[in-house]
Amino acid sequence: MRNQRAIIFLMLSAVCGLITAYGVNLWVKSAERARAASPIATAPVVIAARDLPAGAAIEARLVDVSEWPVDYLPRGVFADAASVADRVPHHTIAAGEPIFENSLLPEGSGSGLSAMIDANHRAMSVEVDAVVGVAGFVRPGSRVDVLATLRDVKEKGRPVPYARTILQNIRVLAIDQSLGIQTDDEPRVASVVTLQVNPEEAQILAFGAANGALRLSLRNPIDSEFQILPSTTPSDLMDGIEKLTVGRYELPIEKPRIAIDEIRGSDLSKRFL
Repeated sequence: MRNQRAIIFLMLSAVCGLITAYGVNLWVKSAERARAASPIATAPVVIAARDLPAGAAIEARLVDVSEWPVDYLPRGVFADAASVADRVPHHTIAAGEPIFENSLLPEGSGSGLSAMIDANHRAMSVEVDAVVGVAGFVRPGSRVDVLATLRDVKEKGRPVPYARTILQNIRVLAIDQSLGIQTDDEPRVASVVTLQVNPEEAQILAFGAANGALRLSLRNPIDSEFQILPSTTPSDLMDGIEKLTVGRYELPIEKPRIAIDEIRGSDLSKRFL
């Protein structure tokens, strides 16, 4: 009797499982037919047909129009190529990327370096070499500190060199004649770096370039901290060193060091004066 009941329950379970599987199969097929009957809605989006350099006006032949799903349409994009004609990107737009309003300078800004300069700022160029330009790793869009090595006349009338950080967190606008952000990692040695500075910083930079040697110190992109730094003089580097005068030249020599034996209990150690 018990075996018969168990068999009946097993048979009912199997029938219920088959009915459920059949119902799920019908629902899946119905959903697929519904999706096929109503295609995904799309909208046109203007994308870059090739890399668009910063500071150069966009031409109609340099862009394409692609269809994007309406549900995933980004904000701030353009629907037709005419809307971006003659607009100027403020950074390089890679091929295949949508063109956003906030990637472009305001209408009527013009093209070239002048369009890249922020309000109340100036563009100023300084000559660099492989060392000054941080071995070619300074690029448009980088942030740098500017250091100057100058000479100060002391009371004895002899010029004393010193180094000082004269500008901090300065934006690099261009390397030579290149305004666009470099997309590869290959370092490029430049001869001229153009920096964005305000009018006061422009005067400081001009004075440093005319009266000494300039160096660039590359910053981390997210580091905007301003630090108060003292100047570095020869005495800061010559601590513990005396100078020997030979003719017109001063040569560094080490101070003589006196050794003293210290006895503390059973321990013997040396201390230098």
